[in-house]
Amino acid sequence: PAAATTPLRLMPLGDSITWGVGSSTGNGYRGPLWNEVTADGHPTDFVGTLRGGTMSDPDNEGHSGYRIDQIAALADASLTRYRPNVVTLEIGTNDLNGNYQVSTATARLKSLVDQITADVPDAAVLVASLIVSTSPQEEQYRAAFNQAVPGIVQSEQAAGKHVGYV
Repeated sequence: PAAATTPLRLMPLGDSITWGVGSSTGNGYRGPLWNEVTADGHPTDFVGTLRGGTMSDPDNEGHSGYRIDQIAALADASLTRYRPNVVTLEIGTNDLNGNYQVSTATARLKSLVDQITADVPDAAVLVASLIVSTSPQEEQYRAAFNQAVPGIVQSEQAAGKHVGYV
């Protein structure tokens, strides 16, 4: 755990859930996260190429409709530019919902986590499970995807990387 005075350069990375689609404020999980970390006394700067929502620091890398491979294609540039020390990763919904190579979705997730930890090796990467969906297409695959995420995180931790599961 970081000391309360450690400045956080936090990059919310992922799809429309990260952007804030579906939330009444457009902030999604970023609003409550901002409130929690700043209440703990951390100087916090959300970073990313996009801005969205009503919060005072709406920067993020939440790309609506993007799959894991599409986030991977843009991640290097954003991670190198902003050098976050915390990355929150919420991705996979669009792979499952679009029935896009579902059998390899968790392998692509692991590859993306490897990519992030290579780009910013000192950053803490927090990998989220997928939230419940109203899409029957996605929902049929979500449980298996979510069951694989803790194993991905554990293998990253065993390799000495700063990765956590949320």
